[in-house]
Amino acid sequence: MLAFTASSGSQSIVTILIAVALIIYLLARQFFARPVSQRTLFTPLILAAVLGALFIAGAPTFAAVIAVVCGLLVGAVTGAIGGSVTRVWRGQGGLIYQKSGWPYLLVLLGFIALRVAAYFLLHNLLAATALDDAFIAAVIANYLGRGGVVVMRALPMVGNRFEALPGR
Repeated sequence: MLAFTASSGSQSIVTILIAVALIIYLLARQFFARPVSQRTLFTPLILAAVLGALFIAGAPTFAAVIAVVCGLLVGAVTGAIGGSVTRVWRGQGGLIYQKSGWPYLLVLLGFIALRVAAYFLLHNLLAATALDDAFIAAVIANYLGRGGVVVMRALPMVGNRFEALPGR
């Protein structure tokens, strides 16, 4: 998906750096109250579309596609669990807020443990790039699943109208 270099070792390093940056970004955001907005859902959708297009443009193997689909499923499930442990409330001024904190951190640690287990179980069956692509897909699906559940939980507070959520 993100084949920036010719060697698989340096590609793995790039993939790891991207994944670590995404995880740090996701973690940092979870410890601060912030409004639920349309961006809560649109940002991971746009990111998923861009990275999906890059993946498809790389002419992936069938095994890589299966690995990415599995990553998407695991990420979506862990994201949905994370969204369900996220606190969602109406604050002063009528805005809907979200804050995940430690419960979501525990979900992410479980997610990372699954990734490590998958690596040890599958590294002889799949190319390192397929495992890396599956992990990035899982991180994005986690972000999307969490955002989707948070938005679904916030919608009843705004009359079930998505457009009633702030754009930013």
